[in-house]
Amino acid sequence: MTTPLFSTYSQGENRVTATFLAVLQRLSLPNIDRILGALLDDPAYGLLTFNNQPRGKSSIPDAKIETGRSIWIETKTELNAVNHTQLENHLQNLGPGEKLLLLTPDYSDPVSSPRDEVVWSSFITLSEVVEDILNDTDAPPSENEAFLLRELILMLRVDGLLNPAKDRVLVVAARTAWPLYQQLGVYRCHTGKPMREFRPGDYLAFYAGGAIQAAVPKIQSVVKSINLTSEEETGALNTPDKERAERLLEKIKRHEQLHEFSGQFKILFTTDFGDDETVKLAAPVSNDKLDKNGKTTPFTYGARYVTLESLKEARKTSQLIAC
Repeated sequence: MTTPLFSTYSQGENRVTATFLAVLQRLSLPNIDRILGALLDDPAYGLLTFNNQPRGKSSIPDAKIETGRSIWIETKTELNAVNHTQLENHLQNLGPGEKLLLLTPDYSDPVSSPRDEVVWSSFITLSEVVEDILNDTDAPPSENEAFLLRELILMLRVDGLLNPAKDRVLVVAARTAWPLYQQLGVYRCHTGKPMREFRPGDYLAFYAGGAIQAAVPKIQSVVKSINLTSEEETGALNTPDKERAERLLEKIKRHEQLHEFSGQFKILFTTDFGDDETVKLAAPVSNDKLDKNGKTTPFTYGARYVTLESLKEARKTSQLIAC
């Protein structure tokens, strides 16, 4: 695995916290808001907001700039490492309206605190919002931001803070991928530069039409890069991927969609729509994710991860548990 840029920093929790803050300091304000809003689970959160001609109690000034309240951060790099006495001591430092953000690699809230001042989030959630920013075509990050964000994710992965969870489901933005899966039983994505990397997962879900669709196929294998219109490349694959690729090519030709696979692609071979191993949800899971202005925003611009158990039980995306 590639060594992350931040590996030269001091070790331990201080290293992770210092790196996180160093990256935040170099991002644009909208992206800082986006990351902190996701970690605080508060879509209305804003470090800075700019309003033209806001209505006051007795007048309408030309503009208003509002600043967010302080966020205190406690980081843990091991599972079940939260010290409750330490947290209580931290809480004594908080002023009115301030928050204590607890950032850990745990899969669920290690505190379950009823106090509004304490907000838990995981490194997995951090990686997901960073991936969303990297894959956002409407407001893409600058070249420098993208470099730093990729290095941050790499550091988290190398440090083991993004450990795989049982029955992980990869949820992909799938406006065109969903109908393609229904026809061909695969997920196709451009290799691109840099090539998108997915964490290990057992299942694949498709976010399309404002909902996570009800068919959740099992991932059988992954081919990182292949040109299915090239007989030379298709024939060079080892079994069983060679057989899957040949069957897929026959389906593509049958559906007259050869043009859809012209070029290099990453292919996730999955169980078919009607396969017994494809999980069938009771209904599509509707997206109710809101941005800081209260407007509906996509559940994901690229890919994110949830537990299979929460996906089976959820009716809205706000009920899903990251993994």
